[in-house]
Amino acid sequence: MVNNRPQGFTLIELLISLGIVGLFLSLILAGVQKVRSASERVACQNHFKQMGIALHSFHDVYGRLPHGAPSSNIIAETLKEPERLVSWRVILLPYLDNEALWMVTKQAMATHPNPNDNPPHLGVSTVVKPFVCPSDGRIQRPMINMDNYLCAYSSYLGVEGSGPHYIEAASLNNRLFVSGLNKPHWGPGVMGNTNGIRFADILDGLTHTLMVGERPPPATLQAGQWYSRFMPRTPYSYWGLSYGPDESLYAMDDSPFIIDFKEGCMDPCRFGPGRLDNACDRWHFWSFHPGGANFLFADGSVKFFDYSARDILPNLATRSGGEVIEMP
Repeated sequence: MVNNRPQGFTLIELLISLGIVGLFLSLILAGVQKVRSASERVACQNHFKQMGIALHSFHDVYGRLPHGAPSSNIIAETLKEPERLVSWRVILLPYLDNEALWMVTKQAMATHPNPNDNPPHLGVSTVVKPFVCPSDGRIQRPMINMDNYLCAYSSYLGVEGSGPHYIEAASLNNRLFVSGLNKPHWGPGVMGNTNGIRFADILDGLTHTLMVGERPPPATLQAGQWYSRFMPRTPYSYWGLSYGPDESLYAMDDSPFIIDFKEGCMDPCRFGPGRLDNACDRWHFWSFHPGGANFLFADGSVKFFDYSARDILPNLATRSGGEVIEMP
């Protein structure tokens, strides 16, 4: 019997085969992406653990955590203690096996008062991997910001507290700024304190108090540089396109919070998903990890919080608020 069937696949068979292959490839790619995302999250948590060990080691030596932002008397403070020129992350360099960069930084602080001048402040453009989340490929290298400064960036900020519950927006030369009302409603946190706090000051307990959280720098690069405490005032660095925050951040609740009416950053600035192309998302904690972000507690432990935990984050951000917290 003669078989007149042509050799090879028919068009229908070919289409079915391609469809099956495509389905398998999509499943494989989804699995690879899921494994990669989980790996980056674990690597990010390891960075937090390194920071936790470094902060505890610093506390063991000095009896306090690193200084927060200087007060209004910045000149007197930095003349007395030059390390106030740089962020808390820089102070941790000797405890992160980066003694060489610390020695260069100490020399620069002793001889040059502007921490944004590179040289001698080589750290401005030096990427320090423990301060960079592996899920953010952009900041694995230094980048030039809108004022033509070559800067290195960080994914991590100190948790400054719960933030104000009441805000008064005032007008000054057609610009809006924020000022707190009823100051006791501000919940002070662990980082961002001017003088550096002691673990003994954390009355809520080290296991229930946040110390560091995640927030990627925005696409504008107007926040997140890791080295100095402040950028020089330029046409872009104050009202409308202000720099920061760079060192620490409040964990906001649902209270009104107006940053600057030119940017349109209105409430709520609270823990939740963010976008690089939204400069206002620099005012709250978020990450590239699906569904949430990592946080470091004052006891050195690290926990991944889903965005559904946004309601308890302000309570965990205070060091002595006395809140009753049910951990998720």
